[in-house]
This record gives sequence, structure tokens and C-alpha cells, in this order.
Amino acid sequence: MKRLLFVLGTGRCGSTLLEQILATHPEIGWVSDLPRGLARVGRTLRYRRRSETYDVIQQHVSPMLVAPFRDLTAEDAAPWLERRLRRFFEERARQENRPVFMYKFTGWPRARLLAAVFPEARFIHVVRDGRSVANSYVQVRWWQGYQGVPGWTFGHLSEEEHRRWEQAGHSWSYLAGLEWKRLMDAFDAARAEVGPERWLDVRYEDLVARPREETTAALRFVGLDAPEGLDREISRLKVTAGRADAYRDELRPEDVTLLDSLLGPTLARWGYTADEAP
Repeated sequence: MKRLLFVLGTGRCGSTLLEQILATHPEIGWVSDLPRGLARVGRTLRYRRRSETYDVIQQHVSPMLVAPFRDLTAEDAAPWLERRLRRFFEERARQENRPVFMYKFTGWPRARLLAAVFPEARFIHVVRDGRSVANSYVQVRWWQGYQGVPGWTFGHLSEEEHRRWEQAGHSWSYLAGLEWKRLMDAFDAARAEVGPERWLDVRYEDLVARPREETTAALRFVGLDAPEGLDREISRLKVTAGRADAYRDELRPEDVTLLDSLLGPTLARWGYTADEAP
């Protein structure tokens, strides 16, 4: 089995940016949605045509991996699911025939399940300021928070959460922030179970501020050196810190204050402060 690398994040966190940079490395393969006959027609073209390929993994493994209502853990690794997961990733890693095979999941970590099935796998978790993530959630077309609760797919609200949500006028920003908070709690639990030797956290704000250094550290984590042309690829992808704290201009001040109150302890654990931009 090739070395497996799973890039993880809450969604709208910058995990795609890191994945795009890593995908330019000649020793990293990934799942492609191109026909096999076109699979080697330029890595740049091929990457632009790929996606998280959830439709493929849903078809060949299970919809459980695509849209679970809760995080997946080692207890979910039934023999039938473990066999399908191993077959899916082993076949595609063999087709790629590169030392490292990469796949990205967003939303729930799923890492405790994946770590149980693939004890050789490593995980890179991309973290972003929860206020920025919440700001992005409410602007994308696929966010389900606008359906309210229980149409929102991240569980019921506690009595206290429901009270605060009502006090905030059923604020969309509150629900988006709560989604990030619940996901980050799941990532904390996953990291503790998987262990630091198999887990690397990368802050989005650090990635866009120091893309070469952060990418090199991520590559070293999976046993690879930075390739020639890394700076060129970073430049081509137009990595910039320009939107690192855009939420301050795009949300109302009262929404920012609400998110500061809701997310304060979680933000602090990751080095973000409520009274200044990260």
C-alpha cells in the first residue's frame, strides 16, 4: 500500500488551497474524475478537472462517507466497510503509482474511522478562524443552515444553544459559527485519538502568509522534499493573505460580536483572539 495522506478541514477553511499546492508534487497522486485515457494529459489540467469525487466514493464505498449526520469513528469500521475502503484506496493508489496517495475530506473529520482502517495513513488538518469560516458558510449556495433546525445537518440544539439562537433573532451567523464549533470539537477528539505522530495541523492564516514554509513542513510530514518549481506553483495559484479576515467587512458588527462570544474559547485554543484580526 502506498503512503496515504488525508487532507481534512471543516470546509471553507483553505484545505483546497493546500491540496492544490500538494497536488503539484510529482510524487503525490490523487483520485481523478477524468477518464483514464486523459489522466496523464498534464497534471495541471487534470487537477482542474478533479473534485472531491464524493460521487465516486459514494458509489464504490458508501454514502456514509459522503454525508454523515455525525462524525465517523473506529466503531463504524464494520468488516464490509473496511473491505470496501481498502479496495477503493488501494486500487486508485496502484493506478497512480506514486509514493504518496492523497484524498481530501471536508466537514466531519472521519479520521478516527480512517485511522482504524489505514494504520499507515497520515492526516493534515487545515484550520481557519471560525469567524471567517462562518462568514463563508452563509455565502455559499450549498450551506444547509438556511433550512434552520432540524433541516441543518449538525444535530439538535441544546436548550442553552436554542435560547441563545432565539435571542440572536435566529441569526444565520450564530448557526454557522455553531457548525464550525461542533466540527472543531470533533477534530480535537480525532486528533487526540489518532495521535500527534500521524497528525499535523496547518493554520490557513499561516499558509497564506508563509506558503513555502508551511507547504515544505507538510511535505516533510509525509516524507517528501519540496520539489523544484514549488515557488512557481505557489505564484501560479495566486496565494495571498488578502481575505484572511474579510469577515470583518462582510458581517455586521453585531454578528462579529456574536461570533466572538460563541466561539471565544475555541478560537483561543487555536491562537485567534476576539479583539484583533489574526
